[in-house]
Amino acid sequence: MKIIITKSNDDFDQCAASTLHQLTLKLIQDGRTTPNITLARGSTQDGIYAYIRNCPKILNSLSQARFFQLDEVYPAQKSFAAFSEEEILNAVFNANIPIDRWITFLKNTTPEKAIKNMRAAIHKYGGLDIAFLGIGAQDDDHYAQIGKNVPIDTDIINPQLSEGMIASYAAYVNMHPADLSLCPTHGLSLGPAAMPDHIIVTAKGENKALPVFNMLCKERSPYNAPQISTTFLKDKKHVTIILDEKAAAIIKKSQSSLPAHTEMIEYNTQAV
Repeated sequence: MKIIITKSNDDFDQCAASTLHQLTLKLIQDGRTTPNITLARGSTQDGIYAYIRNCPKILNSLSQARFFQLDEVYPAQKSFAAFSEEEILNAVFNANIPIDRWITFLKNTTPEKAIKNMRAAIHKYGGLDIAFLGIGAQDDDHYAQIGKNVPIDTDIINPQLSEGMIASYAAYVNMHPADLSLCPTHGLSLGPAAMPDHIIVTAKGENKALPVFNMLCKERSPYNAPQISTTFLKDKKHVTIILDEKAAAIIKKSQSSLPAHTEMIEYNTQAV
């Protein structure tokens, strides 16, 4: 496991984008012509995707990939698929990713059918190669909609959303407090068993410091419905965690509690 600590927002965005680029390029060079990637989206990733959009070298390598939607919410006035199409497919790739390489959860159908369709697509294309993830803020440890008590052998789930996830959605769409009853109540999400060995996690801000500590340092088994969903990452082979100084504040003081063989790096342009 590699932990890279960055000192500025620009460094954070550059480091995350470059890490994703280098891993994608390596897979292509190793014969995985069209790597399968799932991308998180949200405020943490906004600057990263802006950096990718303005870097032709990175844009070229990622444009060769196939993308799978990480999670969805429903019923919703605006779906996560719509956000991803606006903020990634259109804004980053100028809508130049062919439809068979932009795979989302089915809309206007049952959760069961949407899960079956996504599971079949992942199997058809040989499984995911890279997961580019964020994590939830303090007191709501999660990635995507994978929160507490999700068994590690779960590939895709249909959870009820936590209060924190609902609040995050409301804030993201600038929903008026009087309209909170219109927020989505359930989700769809790729679970731990769908995650590949190659995982990149990004987190910044002081409200991510405790979730980062919980993810890496808590003595919890990732098996049998963990209380902290992201502990499964400690068992993956190739995990890179990119943090700013604030998100890294607690683990920098708790390095003896980190998983064995963890490498902590202060970022510079040669670090990734």
